[in-house]
Amino acid sequence: MEVDLNALAGRSADPAAGSAVAVTAAQGAALLTMSLRHAGSSPTAIDVLSVVEPEIDRFARMPARDAACFEPVARALGMGRDSAAAEEARAEAIERALPGASVVLEELACCVVRVLASAVPAVPLVPTAVAGDCAVAVELLRVAAHSAALLARSNAALFRDEAAARDLVGWFQAAVAEADRHAHALRSALDPRLTR
Repeated sequence: MEVDLNALAGRSADPAAGSAVAVTAAQGAALLTMSLRHAGSSPTAIDVLSVVEPEIDRFARMPARDAACFEPVARALGMGRDSAAAEEARAEAIERALPGASVVLEELACCVVRVLASAVPAVPLVPTAVAGDCAVAVELLRVAAHSAALLARSNAALFRDEAAARDLVGWFQAAVAEADRHAHALRSALDPRLTR
C-alpha cells in the first residue's frame, strides 16, 4: 500500500482524512497480524488470524472508496450560492449526498470492532518480545475507530435533518464504545508485559 503524502497535504479533498483513517486501520491490522504470527500455531491464534488478516486488504481499499463516497458531497459543497434559489439547490444537493458520505466510515468502524473483538482470546498467547508491537496495533485500530466517528460527526453537522444527524452520531458513539471496550481488554492483557 502506497500513500501519497504530498497529495494528502495538498488543497484537494481527495485524498483527505478518510484516507488517513483507513491507512491507520490497515497499519494496525497488519501489525496485529504480525504479532499474532508470533503466537504459535495454536487453534486460537490461527482462528484469530483468519479474521484479522483479510481486513488488511479491506482497509487498504477503503481510501479510494471513501473518496468516491464523499465526492458527491464535495461537488454539492462547490455549487454556487449567488442567489436564494442557488443556495437552496446547493443545500438540497448536500442533503441528498450526505447519507452516502459515511458508508465507508461505518464499514471501517465495524471492521475495527470485529478485529479487536476477535483478538481478545489470542493476545495472551503473544510473546513478550512483540507485546509492544501488539499494543501499538491495538492503539492504531482504536484511534481509527475514534477518527472515523469524528469524520462522521463532521458529516452530521451538514445535515438539515436533525434526527438523521443524531442517528448517525449515535451509531458511531456506540461503535466507538464497543471498540474501546475490546481495546481496554487487550491492553489489560498486554500492559503488564510492557514494563518491568
